[in-house]
Amino acid sequence: MITIDTKLDKKELLQYLADNDIIDFAYVQEQIEMKKRDEVLKKHPWKISQGKDGYFRTYLPDKEKGRKMVKKSTLKAVEDVVIDYWLAEEENPSIKDVFDEWNNRRLELKKISAATHVRNIQIFNRHFKEIENRRIKSMSSDDISDFLEEQVPKYNLSSKAFCNLKTVTKGFLKRAKKRKLISFNVEEIFQDLDTSDTEFKKVIKEDNQEVFDEDELPKMIDY
Repeated sequence: MITIDTKLDKKELLQYLADNDIIDFAYVQEQIEMKKRDEVLKKHPWKISQGKDGYFRTYLPDKEKGRKMVKKSTLKAVEDVVIDYWLAEEENPSIKDVFDEWNNRRLELKKISAATHVRNIQIFNRHFKEIENRRIKSMSSDDISDFLEEQVPKYNLSSKAFCNLKTVTKGFLKRAKKRKLISFNVEEIFQDLDTSDTEFKKVIKEDNQEVFDEDELPKMIDY
């Protein structure tokens, strides 16, 4: 008895069905797009309603006002605007959105403490506030490098403060790279930074401000 291997991968199976007029690719594509539309609309936080004037209305987020109204003559027109907005957010989020995703995820996974989570927010707000709404895909490696180098004289950063800024920046950029939002090499940015120890603010502590660990403190008291 002859046995025939009927195992086909998904691509081969679809091609076979199409070649033999068993499947309508146009119909399948239409169903996929409809499903994607429904998924996006379900995530939309505002209701789409029709007013007495016959127009359909909903809201979209606005960085300055909190939200803005969308008004169209048909339901589909409103849905198209909503879907385009959320797909853009998903495929090209702002720098702040990527940072929040990275920082919140690390807290949820218990990789950082609540205190570190808050400290990361403070560092981000201090340095990235002016550009937080820029789309992540609009930032090149040179943009990031120049931005980081400019922060040292702008805020008279100490070596430790600059290290904290680099940690936060590298963290959310690696998250962006994992999501394929950026294509440049994240590590190379930090290897090629044009900074030196002489640029950083020197932190000099008075004797009464020195901090010792548990092993050093008794020795200092005895001394």
